[in-house]
Amino acid sequence: MHSGSLPVHFARRGISRGLYYVPVILAAYGFGVRGGLVAAVVSSIAYAPHIHTAWSHNPPYTVSQYAELVVFLSLGLSVGLIASHERRLTNRHRETAESLARANLELRESGEQLRRAERLSALGEVAAGLAHEIRNPLAGMKGALEIVSSRAAVGTPDAEFCAIATRELHRLEGLVQEFLD
Repeated sequence: MHSGSLPVHFARRGISRGLYYVPVILAAYGFGVRGGLVAAVVSSIAYAPHIHTAWSHNPPYTVSQYAELVVFLSLGLSVGLIASHERRLTNRHRETAESLARANLELRESGEQLRRAERLSALGEVAAGLAHEIRNPLAGMKGALEIVSSRAAVGTPDAEFCAIATRELHRLEGLVQEFLD
């Protein structure tokens, strides 16, 4: 190899060496700490023979290249920890969002139950007022019917009509009471 190709040779080695970082980063991001460390170990094992064969004539550079294997491991560990932390945060946010959605649904259901209870309460008040308004005329009719009944001779059509009216009046009073109950 002559001196003109030496910089190209170093550039190619630098680029190829940098490619060892890619699987470490991807494995760490995709599989967490374990994935990052496994990829770092595999990359170190794959890269170590190149260090020994290509740089054995330059011991200081060889040592720095072996130190780079520690960088592979550190990178796998660091990116794996960051990815694991990001997943935990994402899961917490998802759980929080699901919890808020459930709480929102429960709140809507409670609001609907409250509106139904309010409508039933209003209906109950209207029913009580209506029953009171019906009872007052019934009491007046009952008093009038007792007076008319007391004047009707037994066995006459007037007495028969008073008996029918009294039964129907009692039936109406029973319906109003049942309605109130």
